[in-house]
Amino acid sequence: MQDKKEDIKENIVQETKYALVTGAAGGLAAAAIKELRALDFTVFALDINKDVSKIYKDDTKIVPIICDVTGKESVASAFSEIDKLTDRLDLVANFAGIIMIGSLVERSTQEFEKILNVNVVGMYRINKAAFPYLLKTKGRIINISSECGVFDAVPFNTFYTITKHAVEIYSDGLRREIGPLGVQVVKIRPGAFRTNMQGGVRGQFNQVVEKSEYFKDILTSMSGMMDKEIDSAKDPALFAKVFIKAATDKKPKLAYSINHSKSMWLISSLPDGLQDKVYKSYLK
Repeated sequence: MQDKKEDIKENIVQETKYALVTGAAGGLAAAAIKELRALDFTVFALDINKDVSKIYKDDTKIVPIICDVTGKESVASAFSEIDKLTDRLDLVANFAGIIMIGSLVERSTQEFEKILNVNVVGMYRINKAAFPYLLKTKGRIINISSECGVFDAVPFNTFYTITKHAVEIYSDGLRREIGPLGVQVVKIRPGAFRTNMQGGVRGQFNQVVEKSEYFKDILTSMSGMMDKEIDSAKDPALFAKVFIKAATDKKPKLAYSINHSKSMWLISSLPDGLQDKVYKSYLK
């Protein structure tokens, strides 16, 4: 009789699907969580923003957890909260990230370290902690990269591009290591979408122009290019449709690309020397 009860308990646990989503207060993550809930996932919504608890307060199957992915103790505390409900995860989706505009010779080393810690090391820390939970379900990791992960360096956007190129290589290595153990790793490379991050780009750009010692004129000449890319931003609901395919397809693609900039793709397809000439002529 006791064995039968344990079997029933085990079946109930297996029927409940659990997802962990970082950067949960952001627009893309929120759109993804909405789709996951429609599929009856219980979602652990992690974010450094304390408002994450308010954002998801009306859904009892979304568990908001304040978590700084750059902090070892903060991540450990988040998993302690997860342990109260489950010891397994079916999906981990890494949305936590920041963008940084500015010159490679003007922004501080501390700022560079910060974007690396959030966009790359934070992702590594979450996935490493989650792996034993995913192994139990033969689950899946989705790492949010960017169109910048496959495009070449764009002047004054290189900090972000460095981190997303790193995400690409990290994801490939991780997939090849843990894939044979049954845990899948998928990359999504979104272009511009209407989110708080995208909306804050203009304000950050204006601050960079104001503080720049060497590049005020050049940065000002780039504003038109930046505005064009911002105007191409799409509704996060479009992203969510791609996300749910990446999350649930039995045989997902290794990478999904959505709403990439045609102009940036064209420039990146040119030889390096010709790209240099294009940017030099544009930034005069």
